[in-house]
Amino acid sequence: MFVIPREAKARWFQPGVSVQNVEWIEFPARVAPGVKGLLKTVEGFRKELPPPANMGEMNGFSITKEGDGKHVLMSHLGGIARRLQVKTKMECLVLLTLLNDRDVRIRYIAAEAIE
Repeated sequence: MFVIPREAKARWFQPGVSVQNVEWIEFPARVAPGVKGLLKTVEGFRKELPPPANMGEMNGFSITKEGDGKHVLMSHLGGIARRLQVKTKMECLVLLTLLNDRDVRIRYIAAEAIE
């Protein structure tokens, strides 16, 4: 489990707000263990991405999904890929199929997770 601050951007950049006043939520890195859990988790990223885990994921270069025009930071997508904790050869083979996906965000997460 990873602990993520709720509304981190809005609260951390306000003057006079300390880290003790931030509400924290927990979310699992995967829906379930194994290859099926990995696929369910990555497919869930099509609807909504988890929030950034730290300040390092809130800055950097952004990429834009072609259909909706929403900007997503590459450092945030890299952090999501690291939290997937892909370790086995079978999980890497499953992620290889996602490298041809139509969504640029899913392609980036899959490539970073394989590395």
